[in-house]
Amino acid sequence: MKQGKITLFLLVTCLVIAGAGFYLKQHARTVKEIAEKKARVFDGLSTDRVTRIEISGTDRQFEFAREGDHWLVQKPLLLRANRGEIDNLLYAVEYLERKRTISPEELSESKVTLADYGLEKPRLTLKIFTEQKQYQIDIGHENRQSDGIYVRIDNGKVVSLVGKTLAEKLEQPLDRWRNRSVLDLGDAKVARVEIKTPKRAIEFARQNDMWRVIQPLNVRASSHAVEALVSSLTDLRVEKFLSEESADLKKYHLDEPRYEIALKTEKGEDVGQTLLVGAPAGGQQWSAVRKGSNSIVAIPAKFVTLLDADLKDFRDNQLLHVEKRDIEAAEIRQADRLIRVERADGGWKLTAPKPAPADRDLVDQFLSRFTGLKIQEFTTDVLTEAEKYGLGENAAVVRLLGKPVEKGKEAPLLASVRIGNRSPKKPLLYVKRDDESSVYGVNEDDARFIPSSVLDLRDRVFLMITKDAVREIRLKAGRRDMAATRSDKGDWVSEEPLDRASLDKILSDLSRLMAIRLLSENEEMPDEKFGFNRPMGELSVTEKNGDEKVVHEFVIGEKTNGKVHLLYKNKRLVAEIPVIIGEELTTPFLKK
Repeated sequence: MKQGKITLFLLVTCLVIAGAGFYLKQHARTVKEIAEKKARVFDGLSTDRVTRIEISGTDRQFEFAREGDHWLVQKPLLLRANRGEIDNLLYAVEYLERKRTISPEELSESKVTLADYGLEKPRLTLKIFTEQKQYQIDIGHENRQSDGIYVRIDNGKVVSLVGKTLAEKLEQPLDRWRNRSVLDLGDAKVARVEIKTPKRAIEFARQNDMWRVIQPLNVRASSHAVEALVSSLTDLRVEKFLSEESADLKKYHLDEPRYEIALKTEKGEDVGQTLLVGAPAGGQQWSAVRKGSNSIVAIPAKFVTLLDADLKDFRDNQLLHVEKRDIEAAEIRQADRLIRVERADGGWKLTAPKPAPADRDLVDQFLSRFTGLKIQEFTTDVLTEAEKYGLGENAAVVRLLGKPVEKGKEAPLLASVRIGNRSPKKPLLYVKRDDESSVYGVNEDDARFIPSSVLDLRDRVFLMITKDAVREIRLKAGRRDMAATRSDKGDWVSEEPLDRASLDKILSDLSRLMAIRLLSENEEMPDEKFGFNRPMGELSVTEKNGDEKVVHEFVIGEKTNGKVHLLYKNKRLVAEIPVIIGEELTTPFLKK
């Protein structure tokens, strides 16, 4: 009981100490904030209410006015102001603090006048206007230590010493107060871009958040390339202000500009902005002016190189914009042959030319690579000789279909592409989208995966024999013929001693016989091509399930060019199989 009271006492003591510490910390912070606020020159000034600013001096008379979210220079010229610089100035004024004050009595006792502090005729005067009040700061001399400036507030008789930052800002030349953005579109989204030169005109338009070239051709544009161009325009900065005289337009070759770039935004009432680019202005710079303005400026030469880009650099080099996850079916049609695969139970199935399991990996690979095809050549945009490119009526067609909106409705067509001839001069294959007139060249190697036979998509596991269902195995390998039979008790018997390890490998391989590639079915194929005229071995396997008995016959061809091929006689199916599987299937299972 006594121990509990001691613990409670210590807990209460800790809480009291913690609370006292928190109070003292908060009190100290409050005292500090009050002191800082008291030291401010303009207590109560809210910079977001400032509507006008005037800076005057022996060499300047600047006036700035707020217009909505922007600031304008109104004197000495009507210009766009640099909002960042204005905000920095207002911040410096709002948080301006006195380091020291000198009262009129102190001035009188020390026989020092305002003129001695440079405040009778101040070198700079800052006036700040809100709707309710006007504030004024006169800037005088530096102090002896050169770490502060003497100022007078609102024509008062008190002299204050403040930091030098404010005076340094007020001494900035006009160019620092100017907006250095060449174009000013605000947050509006650009919807149209036109680039004109004496030799050509290119125009882009945004349609459904995608960019198109609409002049000199109506074709798909690379959204990445056009957005990069738009960004370079909207982010273009003035490197130097050259002139404010319209008479100088000819001097800087802007009366007949080399380039004319027009931008329009999605705002219906927006007439747009046009940038004229004249000629080199020295130092890796070009002269430029915004149409309707007299402000001639210098812009970086590297921007101008973008305007000389070839039209093909702005074209979309992606053949299709289809997400693989949106594809529900795919068709490959050539003449009267049709291959069709459809999604089924998280995988794929063949529905034409006849129902069969499809190889999920092969279908996914085909769709991934087909939807990812890159255009290597914009061959022609006016198709008059389809047969020249092998894109006539007999061309192979690949169609991608989406999911029907309603059950029983026709599936939406996502893409339809014709596959043509190979280029006679380049490693390219000609292709054409059915919804476009252009002919493109795609990389020949990238197009090899397009199925030419149903076997290119069919399940590569072409045979599965349960180990316990095998009743007899016969193998002819080299000069040896051998056989092994399973008894009714499940034991394997033969005329010679068995090598069970080799036999078990054969049984294991037959339980799931998978091809690297299925090459042909029900076709006459030359034996020499696959090594069947000099086979590694011939295998016969008897399978029995209930009363049903099937004899499977295989020929495993000689290894050619590092490959092994298997002929499954029952279906006249030729498949490329792994070399190790070919060797295991033809390894003698009887001991010598």
